[in-house]
Amino acid sequence: MAEGEDMQTFTSIMDALVRISTSMKNMEKELLCPVCQEMYKQPLVLPCTHNVCQACAREVLGQQGYVGHGGDPSSEPTSPASTPSTRSPPPP
Repeated sequence: MAEGEDMQTFTSIMDALVRISTSMKNMEKELLCPVCQEMYKQPLVLPCTHNVCQACAREVLGQQGYVGHGGDPSSEPTSPASTPSTRSPPPP
């Protein structure tokens, strides 16, 4: 191979590596929990379509009083706004 071809091949390979590296960094960002900023551990998709770790969801929802019975974020909420005693009665 001529020196010019070697340089062109090297440049092409380096460009491909930069693209792959950029793609990997973007993929890693997609796999980070927005609460703890770590890779997802037992990820949950919330009704709003956000993703969080199950432990982070439990912690945040617990702090806000929204964790249901048994500490399961997917169970019925127990916040004052959603308890049967504070709901408006259904219309007649």
